[in-house]
Amino acid sequence: HYDATWVKDSTHDGAIKLHKKFDSMKKGIEIKANADNMSDLISVIIPVYNVEKYFDQCMESVLAQTYKSIEIILVDDGSQDSSSEMCDEYKEKYDNVVVIHKKNGGLASARKAGVEAAKGSYVVCVDSDDWIDEEMISYLHHRIINSQCDIAVSNMVLEFEITGKSKNMISSLRPGVYDLNDEDNLLYRQFLVDDEGVGILHGICGKMIKTSLYRENQMNVPDVVSVGEDAACMYPCYMQAERVYITEGIFYHYRQREESILHGISKNILSNWETLFNFLQEKCKFDNLEMQKKVCENWEKFIY
Repeated sequence: HYDATWVKDSTHDGAIKLHKKFDSMKKGIEIKANADNMSDLISVIIPVYNVEKYFDQCMESVLAQTYKSIEIILVDDGSQDSSSEMCDEYKEKYDNVVVIHKKNGGLASARKAGVEAAKGSYVVCVDSDDWIDEEMISYLHHRIINSQCDIAVSNMVLEFEITGKSKNMISSLRPGVYDLNDEDNLLYRQFLVDDEGVGILHGICGKMIKTSLYRENQMNVPDVVSVGEDAACMYPCYMQAERVYITEGIFYHYRQREESILHGISKNILSNWETLFNFLQEKCKFDNLEMQKKVCENWEKFIY
């Protein structure tokens, strides 16, 4: 489904130009680090499972954030390599690191454990084999506070481990604030996919979300959904948010690992997608029946 992001059209090309312009300016942008804009505690939730090869890079990127008022919640989901010990070593070294060790239950289960422990006003999720640019949390928080939004969305860079190449993964929606009281807005119309490609990135990572909003919806995600579990949380979040900020920023580096590419097809994939589709139909309902039909059609394209 990610390939749909690269379908070319005038809307998407316009968004690409804006993001390229932002990328060239990004290093010159400074958000002043004062007491006012760092007063909110941000909870960074990192599920950890057998990632000893990548974990240090992930942690170093989070610890290097220019926004310093953060707690880092490491959820060891029953790792069988040295990742578990690495979590404890970071806890010993840094006062703002919290470690939860649990029996393996999958990504959705690990995120639930993380958000239950979260004390921050907002949550940022990072996968333990990915990494983020040092300005990401500060930038997203700045957008949320100044625009009074519940969610701020960063774009991604796909990092291909096999080839060493990178590719920007960018929403085709124009950057700006989307008021979700308006059911005709483009954010709803471009849930998952539309005729022009992926409208909004559905992954949990690379976003800052109001903690109460994220906690409610993450706790509802069925643990049996192992593919598309991000969508099962994010689309109900979008439905319940008052305002969402689609930013120009490209801060999140999403690693495409060799083993996940070669062995990522589950024997239960059809059952998984059916569970996800039924869950989304139940959780994301519109009073506008025409809009509900359009969104369900888009989900069918995405899933089937």
